[in-house]
Amino acid sequence: MDIVKFNVDMQEQVNGFFEKCFSAVGIPYSPKDRHADVANVESHYMNIEDFGIIMV
Repeated sequence: MDIVKFNVDMQEQVNGFFEKCFSAVGIPYSPKDRHADVANVESHYMNIEDFGIIMV
């Protein structure tokens, strides 16, 4: 397991991860509204500081 600095090329992987996680607990992944922040990490989190993610 590594903590890496997020880059925009990882967004598709992040979306896939959240879709699997939310589906596993019966919550539909809604990247256009309810989960818009994690569906666009660059615009929601990168404007403040670097954003790190854990890669397994």
